[in-house]
Amino acid sequence: MPERPGTDLESPSLVRLWLFTAFLWALAVPAVGTLISFQMHHPDLLPHEPWLSAGRLLPVYSNGIVFGVIGTIAYGLYFFLFPRLCGVPMAWGGLGWLTCLLWNVALMIGCALLALNGYRNVPGVPLPQTPWMDWLFPGNQGWQGGEFPPGVDILLTLCFLLTTVQGLLTALRRQ
Repeated sequence: MPERPGTDLESPSLVRLWLFTAFLWALAVPAVGTLISFQMHHPDLLPHEPWLSAGRLLPVYSNGIVFGVIGTIAYGLYFFLFPRLCGVPMAWGGLGWLTCLLWNVALMIGCALLALNGYRNVPGVPLPQTPWMDWLFPGNQGWQGGEFPPGVDILLTLCFLLTTVQGLLTALRRQ
């Protein structure tokens, strides 16, 4: 079978990793939405834990769909299409792996902090109260979308900047 043109440009394993993590988010986040729905219809079904309340889980669901599913798919498509459009492999190829790891870890931390309403509410874990931690990881800000704490926003923005720099360097290497 003849090889398709441009298949040596992208990193198939990196693209698969981004799309696989998007698939995992696409399984986990709707499960949270289903849990919210069950809780609305049967309020006594779940134990009365604050982190299981619909008010805490709804931002997890909204941000999980936007960033976890849609954002991760967008990055996967970016790492698939951009090298093909430029006609050269991505510059600094290993940076895509680091970005994928950082992106998914930041999303997991963000979703956990949204459900727990801040870093100080981790059950059974006494954490220090410092002003910079209160600023980086405060409780719920009352927003439906874009709810992640500033510390997680910084990590997600760093992922965007890393990918932007990688894309610019790739574009500059074109023939």
